[in-house]
Amino acid sequence: MKVMVKLRESNEFKSVEISPFYRRIDEDLIDKWQGVLDIASKMYKVPSALIMRLHPKDIEVLVKSNSRGNPYESGEMCELGLGLYCETVIGHNRPLHVANALDDKVWIDNPDVKLQMISYYGLPISWPDGSVFGTICILDSKTRYYDDRQKKLLGAFRDTIEKDLELLHKQIQLEKNMEEIKRSQGMILDFEKNKLTNQLVSSISHEISTPIGVALTTASYMDYVLKKSPGSYDKLKEGASLVQKNLDQASKMLKTFKQITDDKDVEKESLVHLETFIKSVIMSMKYDLQEHKVSVEFDIDDKLQVKIYTYALIQVLLNLTVNATLHAFKEDREKKIVIRAKTEKDGIILSFSDNGVGMTEETCDKAFEPFVRYDMETEGSGLGLTIVKDLVERVLKGTIDCGSGEEGTIFTMYLPVEVTYETH
Repeated sequence: MKVMVKLRESNEFKSVEISPFYRRIDEDLIDKWQGVLDIASKMYKVPSALIMRLHPKDIEVLVKSNSRGNPYESGEMCELGLGLYCETVIGHNRPLHVANALDDKVWIDNPDVKLQMISYYGLPISWPDGSVFGTICILDSKTRYYDDRQKKLLGAFRDTIEKDLELLHKQIQLEKNMEEIKRSQGMILDFEKNKLTNQLVSSISHEISTPIGVALTTASYMDYVLKKSPGSYDKLKEGASLVQKNLDQASKMLKTFKQITDDKDVEKESLVHLETFIKSVIMSMKYDLQEHKVSVEFDIDDKLQVKIYTYALIQVLLNLTVNATLHAFKEDREKKIVIRAKTEKDGIILSFSDNGVGMTEETCDKAFEPFVRYDMETEGSGLGLTIVKDLVERVLKGTIDCGSGEEGTIFTMYLPVEVTYETH
């Protein structure tokens, strides 16, 4: 950001750069700098020691010494362009010493003279990137000359302030980097969610194509029979029944697919029959489960209904299923997943367990961290359980825990949902 300051000697304006973070000064720094100025005013025996902060159109008394006779107030603003002492310091980026403004035709009419501040010594303060912060200065109502030792001492005070600004700048950059990391992580999580949906499209498309293929083949055969043998009633009846059965199967799969892919409004809660809903979600992964020879059992009250953010629950179930299918089992054993649900005060307990190889306590503790991989030889991004935790806590407002032993892993979720029961 560019700021214009006035150079009193030449009566010209000069453009300087200020940091976009010029307002980021917390109370701890103000308190520390207050101590610096109070020491400076006593050591130099002056009524005023100031730290000035540059703004786009003004310059501010950020901190003032608590000394007798100081005519300035913290927070006081003065418009730029009047040719103040500090404007020239900033414009030239070098110290300025005016022993007595009344004896100097350049400075005799500057605004600080009206406050009886006729003596001035000030130094520029910069951010670590070279942009201007402001000045540190000492002012007096009488003629003052400062030797090199005194000037170096004020320089040391200035260096302390710039070191604080350097640490603050690093903190701000670290915050920005963390925001970028969170933004990037969010993009990766979204990518993984979309990737899972794409996998479902492929899986369900495969499942749907089978009954539709059978129905089309049967319909063609029926057409052939009808043309060749118009009186073959039994064969036509059998064929019609087969067509109807397979089209019903395809229709159920399409409904499941629609529920999974279309209901993406995480702000919308829906009342669902929990057992039917969970079974339909798992059925959408039937092809993958069969390919990996994994069976799924359910222990859910068949009358239980809950009002819940369905898309979030779908994503949780799918990610847990994918995670177990890819990582939980060895080839030489039966592979089984069990999903249980029971009511709890003001909600439900939903558990998802497998009879696989289990995890160590350390691995279980880190299970929800991003990019954690159990087995580098199997596919996966290491984000599945991170997505699960995010959805359970942020969207479903619940909790999730990981438990594991020598055989199997269990994920236990508490979900604070509205519970009802079917009456018919």
